[in-house]
Amino acid sequence: MTMTARTVKTIAMAFAGLLILAACGESEVGGERAGFIDRVDELCAQADAQLADLDLTDAAGVAEGAQVLDGFRTEVRGLDPPRAEFEQWRLFLVNVDNLAQSFDALERALGDGDEASVSRRVEDVEAATDGTRRAAETYGLAGCFPE
Repeated sequence: MTMTARTVKTIAMAFAGLLILAACGESEVGGERAGFIDRVDELCAQADAQLADLDLTDAAGVAEGAQVLDGFRTEVRGLDPPRAEFEQWRLFLVNVDNLAQSFDALERALGDGDEASVSRRVEDVEAATDGTRRAAETYGLAGCFPE
């Protein structure tokens, strides 16, 4: 089977069109990712600033911190990450859930007045904060719970 000049030209134009579409898609995804990262970094910075203003050594401060984290968790769970990065995003969300749950557990331990339990829960909060920070850095976020 021989190809005519017209067939070759049509195939070449179709291939060029696909390359152009692929290039547009890449920049669109890159732009989508950059915008998404900026939005999450903004939410992280807001939550971190609110937590920094609290006295996390007493039950009232921890209770308010738990509310801040619950609000943050709701906000980030409502976002739609770029599709290609869903698994990495899911890992970040799991860590955010762990952090919020560890704050809730610390709040309960402080309310119970059990010093040994409080000590364990503080360690849990520290570990969950580190896990969230690492997951954020892996995803490419810069403003999430910096050290």
